[in-house]
Amino acid sequence: MDKRQFNRHLGSEIAKLRYEFGYSQEQMAEKSDLSRNYIGQIERGEKSLTVYRLYCILRALNISLEEFFSKF
Repeated sequence: MDKRQFNRHLGSEIAKLRYEFGYSQEQMAEKSDLSRNYIGQIERGEKSLTVYRLYCILRALNISLEEFFSKF
């Protein structure tokens, strides 16, 4: 899997979790202290995440890094 594919897969998993929790991108942005635009770019695989920003997103969903990466 190359970087582009990885970003798309990661973004898709984040979007799926966000939908499961019933959050809009705006709500997710508020809960993770990131911008709505950035959340959208992540979900589309347009941006790479730092570990800290991934942590912020997963914390908003109450999911650990270990739990999230067990899906890969």
